[in-house]
Amino acid sequence: MSAYVVEKNTINKIIYIISKKNHLCNWYNLDSNIGKNEFGEKLLKMNVEAVNQRYNENDTFEELFSNYKYSLMPCNSFDAYKSAQCLRYQCSEGNVPDWPLYKELEYIMFYIASDIIEELPAYKSASWD
Repeated sequence: MSAYVVEKNTINKIIYIISKKNHLCNWYNLDSNIGKNEFGEKLLKMNVEAVNQRYNENDTFEELFSNYKYSLMPCNSFDAYKSAQCLRYQCSEGNVPDWPLYKELEYIMFYIASDIIEELPAYKSASWD
């Protein structure tokens, strides 16, 4: 398996959708750009660490992203879910899957997927037994 550091827009899509749906990430303050920047930095740092563990490297977040700043990246839930899948896959190296932030990413993915499913006509027409 190969791993790489995702694009900033991958992170921005995830943050965009969860900041629109506050229940997806209520343990971070995503009402301000400061909170979005902090959360984005944490996700990217996790990704950098996974790549470092995969390839026995010592790159730092600061070397790769001197100052991450959230940039509005409007997208739908499908785009955000796929971006989250990509990030999770790229972070699946070494001990990173044991990190609490990795678990939070999985939690976010679960709720994005649930929101997608709940909007589908087949779901809406299914019986609640």
